[in-house]
Amino acid sequence: MKYWMILLVLINSTCMAQQEIYSYPVSLEEYNDYKNSTFLFDPVSNESLLILYTKGKAEILKLDKNLKSVLNFSPKYTASSVWNSALHISIISEFNRDSCNQIWSVREKGEKEFTYVAQYIDIKNQTVVSKPLFSLDKDEKFIYAFFYKNQIYFLTAFDKAKEFILRIFNKSGGSTRKSISPDLSGINKGKREFSEYFITPKLFNRELEYEMISSASLAKIYPSDDRLLVLVTDDQTPQHIVTIDLSTFKFDIKDLPMETFCDGAAKKKDINNAACIFQNKLFAIQRCNEKIELGIYDATTLTLLKKHTLDKNSMNKLSEAPFRTYAKSSLIRKKYTPDYDELYKWLGRIDLSVGITTNKKGEFIINTGAFVDRKGSYVSGASLKTYEIDEEYAMFFRFTLDSATLDLKPGKGEISAEEQMWETLTDIRKWNDPWTGGKLTDFIYLNGIIYHAS
Repeated sequence: MKYWMILLVLINSTCMAQQEIYSYPVSLEEYNDYKNSTFLFDPVSNESLLILYTKGKAEILKLDKNLKSVLNFSPKYTASSVWNSALHISIISEFNRDSCNQIWSVREKGEKEFTYVAQYIDIKNQTVVSKPLFSLDKDEKFIYAFFYKNQIYFLTAFDKAKEFILRIFNKSGGSTRKSISPDLSGINKGKREFSEYFITPKLFNRELEYEMISSASLAKIYPSDDRLLVLVTDDQTPQHIVTIDLSTFKFDIKDLPMETFCDGAAKKKDINNAACIFQNKLFAIQRCNEKIELGIYDATTLTLLKKHTLDKNSMNKLSEAPFRTYAKSSLIRKKYTPDYDELYKWLGRIDLSVGITTNKKGEFIINTGAFVDRKGSYVSGASLKTYEIDEEYAMFFRFTLDSATLDLKPGKGEISAEEQMWETLTDIRKWNDPWTGGKLTDFIYLNGIIYHAS
């Protein structure tokens, strides 16, 4: 199982784009007293929120799409706020125009157990309210939490009892706790525990566009008013479609129908696939039998709408020629276009990722490929010599589809593959905490532009 590769991508990816133009729209020198921060981005309004805090005080800056401050205030909050606790660990935060919702794991001095706490920041009224929710039971393991339409969803698991627990909290204080015990005996490969079934879970909106690096998750959660749908990726098998009905709490699992893929052998050792949902269509990319296959399904009925196949004789079906990059210690950057055999082998080395965007014509742009970013050190040899690692590898290719017919549209894309690649890698920076030692460090990427704040 290659899960560690995806984890490295999510945790260690860094900005290596060589940009010549920088903007300096924000000066934050006056906030050097703050030790911690949260930086959030709203993809709908293109606004950002920078929350700076230390025990006893906080400062919140709302920034426009050019990173210029449009609102700046010190919020009023009580002594029970998570920012005043002895230990507080951020679980998730979401920012939407005039509000910011957060979930924290909090432990006070002398306590053994962590408590999950919801913190609501009202930007318009400049207030902060904290509400304790619950603590895990003995042997209960946390999997994921997210906000959806003013409710908080927690998914946890008891491995010995082989059950999932779904908790739902609303802002007024009401809550629901349901136990779900599905049969995963034929699905959970490698005899993984229940708590390990949803690997690297992440929340997605089926109406928003995502670049492939943002889509690098092996458990994509798509909520709606009546159900939770999860795309689960597992080695050597098609995508699992998990549905949790929110009225009956029935847990349903089915394989994405791929009988026509891989020459009818969609469960072989060399299978490697990824999928995502956009505008009620499920896009699945599959590597098998020396071919790369793209399937487009109706996301509700799972009916196959269109299928495209790429092999060594049909590279002209791509929007652009695929390429691979290599960089080391931010000093060397090498790009070359591999032949198909090399491309195919590279796709087998790491879990695939796939993301969907649209161009100015409204056509679907399917971006797929693989990333590895290795940073750190390792010890090797009898002399236990330490070697430092700072290397980045990436492979990228792209399909363009007519949004009505779903037919391939070969030819030059509107954005070059190289620009797309480095913008995608840089995109991670906006989700990282840029506040270190009282200074805004490195770069922030927003709306296609690199910013550095002095």
